[in-house]
Amino acid sequence: MLMRFVIVGAVVAFAALLFREALAALLPRTRLSYGITIVVTYALGIWGAFELHRRWTFGAHRQSSLLGYAMTSIGGGLAATWLADALRYRFIWPQSLEIYADSAAFALALGTVSVLSFVINERLIFRQPKRSEEHTSELQSPMYLVCRLLLEKK
Repeated sequence: MLMRFVIVGAVVAFAALLFREALAALLPRTRLSYGITIVVTYALGIWGAFELHRRWTFGAHRQSSLLGYAMTSIGGGLAATWLADALRYRFIWPQSLEIYADSAAFALALGTVSVLSFVINERLIFRQPKRSEEHTSELQSPMYLVCRLLLEKK
């Protein structure tokens, strides 16, 4: 499951970086437009990631909360925006890397937030409903298996 999460994250992150670069090329280079490109890109990434995670990473059989996922993603978006801004404008980039500073700051922020998102998604948003110990042991009992086999034959 973790490997699928990483793959989805990489695909969405790569697509987001390409989209952000294309969007940034259309806007003037200002701090405000940089923030706008991140917010718009992150919002589109939320939609794509939710669908991929729901259908592939965690499986469609799992119950998922779109509202919970959206809240987690919005929180992640705010955290990614703040972190990207902090990395971009509070970190002194070497002159030779200045041309890559926008993309590098965004990629680092997105990667950090993605790790936190996996933990939240796995444990809260896409979790399997837990069965009680009593119910689980009852399902594994020989009596239950015999009854089930008899019912299937009817």
